Amino acid sequence: MDACGTTNASGPPAVPAPAPAPPSPDVYANSDSQAGKSCSEDPVAAPVSTCGAPKTYLAVKVTDNQNLPLLNADVSAPGLGTRTTDKYGLADYGEITPGTYSITVTKDGYRPDVDATAGPALVTATAPAGTSTVVPVQLAVYRENIIFCGSEMDYNSFWLKMMFAGASWAGVPTLRAADQTTLAYVDVGYTNFEKLAFELLKDQKGIVLQKVASGSDIVDLINTRIKTKAGGFLGKFLLQDVLFFSHGQPDAIKLNYDSSPDVNFGASEIGSSDAEAFSIDGRFVSYACRTGVSSWAESFSSDAEAGPDASLAQQIANRFQVQTQAFMTRSFYGDVLREKADSDRIASTLKTARETQDGKVIEIPPDHQALPHPGLADKRGPKKEGTNEYALWRKAGGKELPRSGDTPTGLTPGLHVFNPK
Repeated sequence: MDACGTTNASGPPAVPAPAPAPPSPDVYANSDSQAGKSCSEDPVAAPVSTCGAPKTYLAVKVTDNQNLPLLNADVSAPGLGTRTTDKYGLADYGEITPGTYSITVTKDGYRPDVDATAGPALVTATAPAGTSTVVPVQLAVYRENIIFCGSEMDYNSFWLKMMFAGASWAGVPTLRAADQTTLAYVDVGYTNFEKLAFELLKDQKGIVLQKVASGSDIVDLINTRIKTKAGGFLGKFLLQDVLFFSHGQPDAIKLNYDSSPDVNFGASEIGSSDAEAFSIDGRFVSYACRTGVSSWAESFSSDAEAGPDASLAQQIANRFQVQTQAFMTRSFYGDVLREKADSDRIASTLKTARETQDGKVIEIPPDHQALPHPGLADKRGPKKEGTNEYALWRKAGGKELPRSGDTPTGLTPGLHVFNPK
């Protein structure tokens, strides 16, 4: 009798039946035993010991951290060879010898999971006899957060000059954990003393600083998804949380309002931005005025009358397919750096200190500093108050995020959520 055939006394051994085709992806949706109907002519790792015994099948399913299948991930295991995942995220090994296998999974631009460093995903898979085994492996992208900080050139004020910088500090704790956080600021109108606030964020929080001088610079920063190499493997940084602190109008987020050059993020810039720059769970938040409306009117009878469906916020949500949050009203930054009730004390302390320290950085205990800014608010009122030629800074950064204002009237306050359509 042949090893896996039938008795044939008068001729050559019978040819074994062909190996069964690999199961379809549906097979791997369950763990039902697959009864073997014939011997494999070419077992992958070692000969199957018993012909007719239940067969073992193996697939590796690779997904991202949102459980979406990943195409073209490389899967390899000693003794089983290398496979590439299909559109279902499956690397199909078909019939294998029961046993335990070490499996390596890699894909350019991805890493093992949210908390791991760059490199392959390594798993140990046990495939018992008579089963269809699916080994789940999850990969994740690198993530970058970006805070865009405008320049305050409209309000010539000791109290408000640093409001966007302070809000940027307040925005940092709201960001989700990421591999890199970038602060992109407009380098116009800030003195060297004032720019130290950005340098402190860099030093204390490990934030990368980037200057932007045009709407094209904003687009380039969104579109240039850098890659980093660690452990011999590339990781691609997709955008996770993007925050804007600046002025705004219904037609654009204006990072250098009332000054030049124009640094705007409007419909043109949105259309030029890479639609796939964000991670699937990305988030875009605008604290600029009126990003959530498309009408320039100053009074409305309802939110719908202000045209939110045609707003920049909705355009952003649709372009990047991410949740977008924005004010329908104007923004209020007045309490970002100090309590209004503390204003008289701050001004009085500064005025007194300037008698001996004028032109220097002046401490205003317990929380504030006055930063020299020649020419700022150099008018009769500020001179009388003693705040001219200085900018207020809170040493710990903004104490709170900006809020929605009271105008235009008739609109619901707060950040509105715009979901992709």
